[in-house]
Amino acid sequence: MEIIEDVVDVYANGKVIPRNLPERDAAIDPVKWETRYRDQIGAQLPVVATRWIYRGKSYDNTHCPDPLPDMSGLVYVTPGWKQWVVVNPDGSTRVVIGVPHVREHSNPAEGDLGNPLHSKGAPPYVMYGEGSDGYQEDCRFFFDMRTGELLRTEFMSRHW
Repeated sequence: MEIIEDVVDVYANGKVIPRNLPERDAAIDPVKWETRYRDQIGAQLPVVATRWIYRGKSYDNTHCPDPLPDMSGLVYVTPGWKQWVVVNPDGSTRVVIGVPHVREHSNPAEGDLGNPLHSKGAPPYVMYGEGSDGYQEDCRFFFDMRTGELLRTEFMSRHW
């Protein structure tokens, strides 16, 4: 499998910060570390794109997608968390994932997927989101990011 490389955030003034910096990963507070680093190099908010290398060519996407855990592409969320768009390494759209209809009372138009997350120990092509099927909050949807297939849904209840 070919993978994307050298993923960076592109800031408004053209400065870039690599996504995978060991110093950020080792920081006690990665957000504070990034703020200091951004100030040091003069990067001006907002982040306006994600840039990566695939087969020696540079690609940009202004939706600022995040790399998939297996680095086989990237993913971004549409406004309202209604869809995830999975982008191939060449910048083309692989699949669009919408809120699934998972039971009789599901109303996907009223639901949301949340942000794509990866669980430690899960296959690197599986991501999940914590959202709603439009009927019940606290749904956890697991998707195969290679195909967009819904693998399973967990219904969680929060106890306060």
